[in-house]
Amino acid sequence: MIKTFAIAALCLATSTAADATGIKDALRTKPDSICQALSRNNILDMVDFKEANMKAEVANRLGGKSEMTELSDNYTRIKLSDNCTVEMKTFNSDGEEVICVVQTYTAPEAQSTINFYDGKWQKRNFTLNEPGIEQLTAKPDTMQQETYDKLLNNIWPVMKKISLNPDNDNIDFSLSLPLINDEEKSKTKCILTQKSVKFTDVVLIK
Repeated sequence: MIKTFAIAALCLATSTAADATGIKDALRTKPDSICQALSRNNILDMVDFKEANMKAEVANRLGGKSEMTELSDNYTRIKLSDNCTVEMKTFNSDGEEVICVVQTYTAPEAQSTINFYDGKWQKRNFTLNEPGIEQLTAKPDTMQQETYDKLLNNIWPVMKKISLNPDNDNIDFSLSLPLINDEEKSKTKCILTQKSVKFTDVVLIK
């Protein structure tokens, strides 16, 4: 648990770098202040290993192992530890390349943060109409309203998992269930749904 939050704390700061074009350039120009658990050499090694069709695993700065599990022209997924993953994707916004970074911590239920950066890894303020609990749940036709309302009460505190879709421009949102037992969790899952928004729905603030 301590190591999970140490990794999370090391992934929040920002700095400057040369303009990035595509996820591989973004990774190569990533400043050490972005996701400090991985050095620039770690990242370069991961990219080289992945391009050589090798297992892209390295020893991170916290003494554990990190692995790049996916890499394409505009997307990557890195498993920083057993409890922490990072996804990055580049997209175009009004002629400007933007880097989206989603960090997901699982301790044990998933909770995500999302941030946006320009090509120089400067953090950008943004607005995004994230789906709320009303959009991330749905009552099955055969379920009584009383049962549905009871299951809704299980969704507290509200914790969201965010995922970047490697195959399209979707940002996928779903709910986690942190404070209920396995039996209640199994019942509650039947009312959960996933909602997607698109990168075009992200408004970057100048």
